[in-house]
Amino acid sequence: MATKMAVAQVLSTLENGGTLKDALNLVSGQTGIAVGALRSSYYRSRDNTSRAHGNARLSHRDEQVLVGVAQDFIVNNFPVNNTQIRGVIKRRWDIEVSQPWVFRWGVCKALADKRAGPEVLYGAKVLCGELEKFLETHSFIPSAVFNYDETRITHRGGKMAVKRVEASDKTQANAVASRESTVASLLSFVSASGSVFMSVYVLKAKFGEASTAPVKFCLHDAPRTSRRCWPRFYCWKETEYLTGEAFEAVMAKFSDEWATRNPGIPSILFGDQLGVHRHPDVIERALGKGVYLFFLTRNTSHITKALHEAPFGVFQRLVAMGAQHGVIDKMLGDGGTRNAIVEVSYAAESRAFLPNVIIGAFRRCGLWPFDPERMLSQMTEFLGLGHTDVTIRGVSSAAAADVIHEATSRSKASKNWTSTGSTVVQRAVLHAPDALLEQNKEIAENKACDQAVKAARAIARAHKRVKKA
Repeated sequence: MATKMAVAQVLSTLENGGTLKDALNLVSGQTGIAVGALRSSYYRSRDNTSRAHGNARLSHRDEQVLVGVAQDFIVNNFPVNNTQIRGVIKRRWDIEVSQPWVFRWGVCKALADKRAGPEVLYGAKVLCGELEKFLETHSFIPSAVFNYDETRITHRGGKMAVKRVEASDKTQANAVASRESTVASLLSFVSASGSVFMSVYVLKAKFGEASTAPVKFCLHDAPRTSRRCWPRFYCWKETEYLTGEAFEAVMAKFSDEWATRNPGIPSILFGDQLGVHRHPDVIERALGKGVYLFFLTRNTSHITKALHEAPFGVFQRLVAMGAQHGVIDKMLGDGGTRNAIVEVSYAAESRAFLPNVIIGAFRRCGLWPFDPERMLSQMTEFLGLGHTDVTIRGVSSAAAADVIHEATSRSKASKNWTSTGSTVVQRAVLHAPDALLEQNKEIAENKACDQAVKAARAIARAHKRVKKA
């Protein structure tokens, strides 16, 4: 708060005249804040003055235009691809960019989503209205406001192939890092106060027709009395994700844990609209223990969920970095690699779910403290429905028209090099192009003759009706 007030003083001083250096020195002497810290805060606080990286190919305004082009097509359910984006950049700004550049820039992947549209925004407005009415008659402390969601713990092999050569008489199998191998799922419950209430690891086991199955496990050895440790539970299913039965057990455990730790205090949980989450029995049992379930708008998890805003991203990055290191370390130490990814996930979970990260994620999403204006503003901007700059909007529309023109030209050009028609073919028989065209010509002539005969018959029937009348 003190830094924000100091930055406001710097801005006020600059309005009265003088250089930035003089303003920073003056305010630093009055507030005691270092000049370097004030300078960094000043640059971070400036709005609409985004400066591109030195290696950036496009200016900030050009990037806004490009985003507008992609959003024009997305709203109409026609997402553009990488090649079309490259064409726009070449025609508009005469800049050559590569396919990887477009992929890293992220428009085609992050924005080209058919789910984005006005109906999503309408659903968000309905949710905000219902939640506002609910909060008028109910109040919750920050530690009683939760967001829960599930993320996959996936082992992704790197570009470096790591294998171990062993004697043929050894019984231990060679350890090879597998690609895209899902090991488990992590279901986390985080509160707006910055704490993790509990987490559930969902692992895979072969049950078959039986209700029990032998498994090998790797548990996190940590005292539950630590401030930075929370209870972890483990669940085994035929798949690595939660089903209705498993989620019902998870919510029952959460309700019991919450009632035990905070008797008489209600809580509210924000989740997605997955079918197993909205089962009536689960909702009824949770309400019976003072737990209110709210389901965020469909297809907006990446915008409105606090877990998706930062914690899960950090967690996945740490798991990806530590997985390869853990496999190599265990191979060098002649240890088994089966539990390497699970061991890495324990450490990544503790490092990713920090109090300041969780609190900031809730605030930035507008989830808590509940800020419907912030939530709707972010969703409008993400869905491409909130253009305010007329000039950029106009340029984006013109660039979008270029994309349509190029697509039309390519379509016409492709027709000049192809011939279409219909014919009758035999199975497993080779047909020459000339024969196919000749057969198509005969079919077309016969069809024209049939249509002429039908037209003559229709005229004859019309004359008969006139005579009878």
